[in-house]
Amino acid sequence: MMSGPPVRLRFITSLSAFLVTAFLTGGQASAQDRRLEDMLPALTRRTIVFTISPGIEEQNHEVVWNETISRVTLPGRPVSIKIMGQNIVVEVLFTPYVGRRGEKLLTAQSQVWIEIPDEGVRYQTTMRTMSFEFNEKILFFPLGSERNDQNARIVIQLELNPYAEQDIPPDAAVDEEGEGQEQAASGRPRGEAGQ
Repeated sequence: MMSGPPVRLRFITSLSAFLVTAFLTGGQASAQDRRLEDMLPALTRRTIVFTISPGIEEQNHEVVWNETISRVTLPGRPVSIKIMGQNIVVEVLFTPYVGRRGEKLLTAQSQVWIEIPDEGVRYQTTMRTMSFEFNEKILFFPLGSERNDQNARIVIQLELNPYAEQDIPPDAAVDEEGEGQEQAASGRPRGEAGQ
């Protein structure tokens, strides 16, 4: 039959093993912190700031809604945006790539769901790749760039720039979603993306 003291000894032994493990882990964390601090300058040199301005433009070119947001990412990591309306959902994933020789590519993937009266929901998806330069304004039209006398159009203006600490608004977010199979388009005169 077991008595009280051996159980206590086991507890004390387990507690001391936990404290030793916690102490060792704390030492590893600070070594990791030092490695992260050493890597930080290299990461900030590669960091890209997206300034994204989605909007809705009426047939007469009047902008009836727009918003500007900033996102911070690294090459190869996507930045996502989702626009929801009464009968439409647009999801777009923008992924920048920077090559070793400085060449820059942007992929745009988007998905669009539109509910059409008496027809149901329509879905379309596209993916485009385009070259870009920093500080260049790119217009992206998830529903196409064609003007229509009957409907407004969605316009997403992008500008990508290298990270500069003084240029980052305090509300800029690191995009962590990075998921989705979304529609995009290019085929643009310089600085314009659309279907």
